[in-house]
Amino acid sequence: MTELKDLVAEDAILLDIEASDDRSLIAVMADALVGAGVVGTGYGKRCIDREGTDPTGLETIGGNIAIPHAEPDEGDTPAIAIARLAAPVSFGAMAEPGETVDAAIVFMLALPGGEAHLDALGRVVELAQDPVRMSTIMEARDPAGVRAALSEEAT
Repeated sequence: MTELKDLVAEDAILLDIEASDDRSLIAVMADALVGAGVVGTGYGKRCIDREGTDPTGLETIGGNIAIPHAEPDEGDTPAIAIARLAAPVSFGAMAEPGETVDAAIVFMLALPGGEAHLDALGRVVELAQDPVRMSTIMEARDPAGVRAALSEEAT
């Protein structure tokens, strides 16, 4: 099993990002993955489209998150982007249709469907349920600090 920190694309840990809404944030995060060379230019639009029908905002004891994702194209490299926001951004709530969640940290998964995707999704939710690791991400001064919080041994 690959650790989350090993799936995070170089240059795709975005700290203190300002975004006016979920769509603009998704576009910025997808652009980071495109810039890292792991997904094609259409990935952001697919994530925005999917977020419109299957929202990913999630309230957790570690803090509110969102997990936008879409099926990557064949040939894309499995990867994750992470954004810590300067101010929370509202995402549709995964568990409560019609409600919103103000996410402070967003994990964009560019992973093929199946077991690997479900495993990574479970690991992200597990991380979000850990107040210590989430606090480490919120207080990290640089991407290396965020990457350290993603380690399975961080707890």
